[in-house]
Amino acid sequence: GKAEVASDFRLVAATNRDLDQMVTDGTFRQDLLFRIRSLHIETPPLRKRQDDIRELTGHYIEQFCARKALPVNELSPEFVSCLNHYDWPGNVRELFNTLEQVMAESGKYPLLFSKHLPVELRVKVAGASFGGKKEDKICQMDEGDGQGFRKLSEVKELAIAKVEYDYLQQLVLSCGRDLKKACELSGLSRSRFYELLKKYAIKH
Repeated sequence: GKAEVASDFRLVAATNRDLDQMVTDGTFRQDLLFRIRSLHIETPPLRKRQDDIRELTGHYIEQFCARKALPVNELSPEFVSCLNHYDWPGNVRELFNTLEQVMAESGKYPLLFSKHLPVELRVKVAGASFGGKKEDKICQMDEGDGQGFRKLSEVKELAIAKVEYDYLQQLVLSCGRDLKKACELSGLSRSRFYELLKKYAIKH
């Protein structure tokens, strides 16, 4: 057509890709980038916004408890510490999914501790802090329970999970991500092997 048609709209686009680098690589059109880049807002990943984690967590739990007509859970300092020391590759979506799991499994427990977090998250946090100073250790003891130490069963669970995670991570890498070979070397059944890979979110 030859007639000009007026339109009034706003385009909002979001991406986690480096569009400038993609233009350089020839995988994204430069003219399109110039057209859509007007007001540019860069949102840093959640791991770089630790001050927001506590607020987001409190907000989500309040909303969850309101929907379920439950009293709002309090957060122990070491629960928040665990959240702050995890790198959150899935950003806010992963945080909210994790909190939903916490709320589903913690029942009506009035105070949330790190033991209520998924074991794979605690394993990664404990692994990241392994070898640090005593005061830097996190997810090791619960505060506010008057005892200072976890139950032995909980310590065993975390220790076993840490060993399983490290073993499987190194095994998969050493086998060049050949899962059939890794499964054979592990001595595990195929179903159990894949169950553990999924449990610890090990990339393959």
